[in-house]
Amino acid sequence: MRAKKFWWLMSPNNYFYQNSDQTGRTVALLHKPKRIVSTVPSITELLCDIGLNEQLVGRTKFCDSPQELVQSIPAFGGTKNLRVSDIIRLNPDLLISNKEENTASDIFQLSEHIPVWVSDIHDLNSAIYAINEIGTLCGVQDKTTHLTSDIIKRAADYSNIPPSINKRACYLIWKNPFMTVGSDTFIHHMMSIAGFDNIFGDCQRYPVTDINEIVNRSPEVILLSSEPYPFKDSDQLLFEGIKTIFVNGKAFSWYGSRIAQSFSYFCHLNSLL
Repeated sequence: MRAKKFWWLMSPNNYFYQNSDQTGRTVALLHKPKRIVSTVPSITELLCDIGLNEQLVGRTKFCDSPQELVQSIPAFGGTKNLRVSDIIRLNPDLLISNKEENTASDIFQLSEHIPVWVSDIHDLNSAIYAINEIGTLCGVQDKTTHLTSDIIKRAADYSNIPPSINKRACYLIWKNPFMTVGSDTFIHHMMSIAGFDNIFGDCQRYPVTDINEIVNRSPEVILLSSEPYPFKDSDQLLFEGIKTIFVNGKAFSWYGSRIAQSFSYFCHLNSLL
């Protein structure tokens, strides 16, 4: 068994970092991480944006941004089916994951060998906390403090822009079957910031639905997300008489540095509606 597994026998003063992640798990690092694996696309983008791309030694195949930087970083499976044994062989000193995007079994196996910090994001506040904590975890807290200050300012500026959209909306993330979002999701929170009233706000997580239920809930607009399902132009014709538009899914669901761009995108949506 590796010595680093006996972190509980050491004095807290010996740690570079020791704190609970967003799921309550204790994470301890003896030194600033030099070999990082990210299993979350929006966090991979965040790490690159705060200058840690050279420390990134692994990602998922869905970590595609920023393209010019991540293309040289090896991919080890998808977010839901990580190549666990290959990641362990990389011998990273930190892996950053997400409770929702990654599977519990993969995270459990990895945490037996690697310090794993798990994020759990459900609103803007928890996203800002995660960004700042990742900065502390990786020794670049000055950069993440600057980033989150910018995000907070942009959010405040956007909230002062009249008029808000204030439209009843259905946000679709999947087809066959149709899937939407409930009130305990980050997407729901970003919809609210953008000015949309989620017609499935009385539900939790990602409800399965159908056209009849959607229509019966009387949406004023259908939002077809650009990810994870690749909706087509023909899908706009499925909801006769209801305005249906494609939206940038990253603006609503990516909870890293991408948030800073979301508010200007919401202004653009305002102009369309």
